[in-house]
Amino acid sequence: MLRIYELRRSADMSQKALSEALNVPQNTLSQWESGKRTPDIATLIKIAEIFKVSVDYLVGRLYEPSEMCNMRVPFVGADGESFDECVYFTSHVTDRGRYRAIIVRDDAMFPTANEGDTVIFRKQLTADDNDAVVITVNGGFPMLRRIKWTDDGMTIMADSSEFEDVFYTNKDIAEKSVVICGKAVELRRRMKNDEFRQKETSNNS
Repeated sequence: MLRIYELRRSADMSQKALSEALNVPQNTLSQWESGKRTPDIATLIKIAEIFKVSVDYLVGRLYEPSEMCNMRVPFVGADGESFDECVYFTSHVTDRGRYRAIIVRDDAMFPTANEGDTVIFRKQLTADDNDAVVITVNGGFPMLRRIKWTDDGMTIMADSSEFEDVFYTNKDIAEKSVVICGKAVELRRRMKNDEFRQKETSNNS
């Protein structure tokens, strides 16, 4: 049984306020609270974020809510090597150690990500079609790409039309060590000077 009702009541939050925060009709929220319907995973994540609990606690898998913490996330390079440099990322205590970060090294994912951006990813070895993932080939530097699976293998795709998609057969994946390092969860963009000047000019006009 979902804990939406008890969390909302504990937070002294009305159904109307929560439904507006989730951008759903109030009767839909009422059905979720009564167990007649279940929200999709994206909505479950949003509800968990609102009440600062884990999704596991929200859906009844944990008896106590996990605490949020600001955790250290190291950068990784070729062959998964970790560097002293790091960023900080807020997540649940139970997720400690599950995140890494990379610096985007090309514009293959433009406009989603630019060269020089920081991407934080959650370590996992699989992902769904069109997920933005961090991937390595032959132990090289991690790349941010999208993937698409077929029975014969996997296509690594870029968002930019200037970069060609690359297909790897299942044999290629094994022989060339094509490895999904994890799924991208956050992008941090470093604003370039010309972008800053442009924004500053538009704000002053």
